[in-house]
Amino acid sequence: LKTTRLTRNGSIRAKTRSTLFTKVPDEGLSYREIVEHYGKWQVPRGDTVARLQLYETFRCSRANAYDLLLDVDVDNDRLNMLHQQECIRKYVSAWHMKNLREALLTKHHETFWIKAVSENHNGTEYFRYDKVLYTKNPNTLLLAPLLEADKITNDLAAHFKPDGKWRDHGVLFKMSPDDLPLLLGEPIEYIL
Repeated sequence: LKTTRLTRNGSIRAKTRSTLFTKVPDEGLSYREIVEHYGKWQVPRGDTVARLQLYETFRCSRANAYDLLLDVDVDNDRLNMLHQQECIRKYVSAWHMKNLREALLTKHHETFWIKAVSENHNGTEYFRYDKVLYTKNPNTLLLAPLLEADKITNDLAAHFKPDGKWRDHGVLFKMSPDDLPLLLGEPIEYIL
């Protein structure tokens, strides 16, 4: 079951990408090492203390603000993370596509994507479930082409707290809800 708020306190929320699965790199720099090497010292919103962090989307078409990007290596069946400076690309980490396909099948063999309207009454949040999208048997052969087309992206969301403790929210493989049928076949929608 995957649940998303359509509204919060009567306001329609902007569409956000759905997390398909999480998977740390299989080889190269570890998640923590990526943040240590390529993270930036920044002050988070609502705070006054800088921390070393890396909160960013990765895609194949272009490098992000950290000069990092993804590259599908079809010949070796891998998804590489690369660091790009000017025209020079340097290997950082990689996922074996076999493991990404397995993660997708494990997580979404059969999924109900639930859409809820959220309202607050007297300090208590209530939900009304309006729509359910049912999907099954994702086409894992489309994973690499959808990564190359930036239909599937990867988010890193991690930082070191001011006291040096490590905090991460996972290595998130995401996709726009509108694009889910590209990967998950013909979904069945139920209006409740």
